[in-house]
Amino acid sequence: MAMKRKTSSRGKCVPKKNAPGVRFASHVIKTMSLNSKFINRLILIFLTIMFCYPSLTPAEVVDRIVAIVNDQVITLSELQRKTPPKQSEMETLATLIDLALINQKAKKLEIAISDSEIDANIENILAENKKSIEEFRQELSRSGMNEADYRESLMNKMLVSKLVNYEIRSKIVISEEEALAYYNEQYVKKDAADGYHILQIGLSWGTERSSSKTREEAENRAGQIRKMVLEGQNFRQLAESFSDLPSAVYGGDIGILKQSEMAREMRDAIIKIQPGELSEIIETPAGFQFFMLLSTKSGDQISLAPFEKLQEEIKGIIYQQETGRQYTQWLKELREQADIEDLL
Repeated sequence: MAMKRKTSSRGKCVPKKNAPGVRFASHVIKTMSLNSKFINRLILIFLTIMFCYPSLTPAEVVDRIVAIVNDQVITLSELQRKTPPKQSEMETLATLIDLALINQKAKKLEIAISDSEIDANIENILAENKKSIEEFRQELSRSGMNEADYRESLMNKMLVSKLVNYEIRSKIVISEEEALAYYNEQYVKKDAADGYHILQIGLSWGTERSSSKTREEAENRAGQIRKMVLEGQNFRQLAESFSDLPSAVYGGDIGILKQSEMAREMRDAIIKIQPGELSEIIETPAGFQFFMLLSTKSGDQISLAPFEKLQEEIKGIIYQQETGRQYTQWLKELREQADIEDLL
């Protein structure tokens, strides 16, 4: 006869007060003289199996625990459901363990993400990409993800961002001396080869990588982003966020090119500007593009963008690097302080 059980609103198995397994577990706790985490873990595993799978026979394959993170359980079914096609279960499990630690830390600090915050974020994403909710759901379906999973993934990203803002970003200050040292190292010394050191942002349309559906939309977006740069926003960060070109992952940095290596449209735009300036928007076979010139060198003739023009951008670069470094260290310390058992 299957043991009776009830399920909470979150879908977790909750044993009935007088169920045999609970009486057994209580007896174990009362009779054992050691009140250790080890005993608590044994009881946690016992209760999970006893009450979540009471009617399974020995021949049936059961869901099992693959990790315990400070007494929070990660199951095999959850791991398999959240493992992307080209990623190993071990990689996914490491991510799930980190997310469990992050959620536990956020709970201690009373930091949370509300449904309304998730809704607002999705609305911004739809507006930014000019997509309807129906198109959004169709794309999710094509990618093999349902809306609930997407909302959970988005919630985790937002929670990490909010927690990092509180724990890390708010404590980072980049001095002018640090920015100047970076300028001397990355711009003055780096630009040893002859040519033009260039950053680019490009908007295309009608392809899988494109953020715009039409030529007109791509041209308008290019104009809006160029205006954002002129208003003082970080070129590299805008390139990472909005450019459709492969160079986006490098903050739009395409390195040092000679005139002979540039397409005609690009060369004509570049030779009209000085280091630190923006080019006009040009149309190329790849879409609409504009450039920032960082430096030029021809023989002994070197021209650099003034430090004053690049100072805020450089501070932004250092800030992102320092945030990444401190986040890695912060997460490492969370792991070291936690009680983690990998059972995969």
